[in-house]
This record gives sequence, C-alpha cells and structure tokens, in this order.
Amino acid sequence: MSTAEPRYFNRELSWLAFNRRVLEEAQDGSKPLVERAKFLAIVGSNLDEFTMVRYAELRAFAKGLEQPDRYLGDPKEDLAAVRAAMHALVDDQYRCWREGVAPALVAAGAVVIPPGEWTETERESLRRFYVDKIEPVLTPLAVDPARRSRCWPTAASTSRCSWCRSAAAARVMRWSRCRSATAWSP
Repeated sequence: MSTAEPRYFNRELSWLAFNRRVLEEAQDGSKPLVERAKFLAIVGSNLDEFTMVRYAELRAFAKGLEQPDRYLGDPKEDLAAVRAAMHALVDDQYRCWREGVAPALVAAGAVVIPPGEWTETERESLRRFYVDKIEPVLTPLAVDPARRSRCWPTAASTSRCSWCRSAAAARVMRWSRCRSATAWSP
C-alpha cells in the first residue's frame, strides 16, 4: 500500500467528525445553556440516524451480506475505526451531560424529581396526560409463538408490557410492544 495520503475521506468517519464538531458546541461553556442542551440533543439524534443507516450498512458490508457498488476501503477495518470513533463520541457526549450541562441546569434552577419522590398529585397529572394524550396514539404490536416478527419500527417511542393468564401460563412469557405515533402534541 502506498504511503501517500488517501484521495478520499471515509464518509462515515467524516460524518462522525462533523458530529464531533456539533458536540464541541455543546461543550463550549461560553454558549447559552439552552443552546448547549440543544446541541447535545442534536448529537443524540444524529447518532441515532447514523447508527440505523450508515453504521448498519457498513456492518452489512463487513459481514459480506451486501456488496457495495463502490466502496473504497476495507469494510472490516472501517467498521472497527467507526466503532471506536462512535464509542469515543458517545462517551464524551455523556460526560458533557453529566459534568457540564446537567449540573449547570440544576444551578440555573431546573429540577429533576425521581419517580420515587413524586407526589400523588404529580402521579395523577402524569396518569391523566398519558390517558388523554399518549394512549390514544399507541399502536399495539403483539408477539407470541405464532407471531415472531422482529421487524419493529425504528425511531419510535415504544413500551413493552408483559403478561400471563395463569400461573401455568407464566412459563411462556407473552409480551407486546406499543408504538406511539411519530407526531403528537401535548
């Protein structure tokens, strides 16, 4: 292999470098706090999409499941490099939240109350919100021995609920997954 500089950038690593620059905006303490939180949200959203599309495609190439039309690098080497870059980016993203943005939000007066400390009034308010606004837009998806589909919708909020009809049936866990609509307003 030549020691000359490659003619092309790896598109996945280039995309992660861009998202790193977005994260650097969240890490910049001179930016307004709400903007920093928004940048963190953008990083998370971008990584979700990246993982579902580009990373999944690269994994398929590396496993030989798909043949790239024109792929310039070694998919296995690129997958390892992308995986390392993603882990570093996510670690830094969480560190920024834990050590920078979250404490600054608390210092600015934001309050996060763990569920164990909610009052009965708060619980009832959340229950009503769920019943009135969220539950009506859920789409139940059942899974049992007769329906083993693993084709779940991506980028959707879901809940998993398990149940059994009797003690004898408890050996066979049945569960369903409920998908909410992609757009709703409180």
